Amino acid sequence: MKINRFTDRYRHELKYFIGVVSAWEYQELSRIFSQSLDRDPHCNKNGEYFIRSVYFDTPESVDYYEKVSGILRRKKIRIRVYHEEQQDAKLEIKNRIRDLVFKESATIPRADALALIAGDREVLLKYSHPTLNNAYYHMARELYRPVVMVDYE
Repeated sequence: MKINRFTDRYRHELKYFIGVVSAWEYQELSRIFSQSLDRDPHCNKNGEYFIRSVYFDTPESVDYYEKVSGILRRKKIRIRVYHEEQQDAKLEIKNRIRDLVFKESATIPRADALALIAGDREVLLKYSHPTLNNAYYHMARELYRPVVMVDYE
């Protein structure tokens, strides 16, 4: 098991929609961004990659409603893989305080991720990892369960 404790610092996470109306504008923006931004290390040679995320929430959808209501201090719990055959998965707790974000993450075997998705949160008890212990605490206390799976490239 790979251990990555949450980052030592918060980061600002700002998202912007960029409307592109032509192929030329897309190419020009790509050129400009490539000069000032680092390429995501998960990208293939075409600059793309697959992501599957399974999000967890309470029976009352507390995390979802906190997000859409604009609550300034909130979290979300998810499992993420970067290709369908991946043999491990990242369990992440993404914490937000206003526009500051920090992620707690741990890598677990695929079998444990599938067990968690199937409702066996007890699988997390075999680890002595702060993120997995924190995830278990929330999942057991607030009855988290998988609510949505999102695939995209």
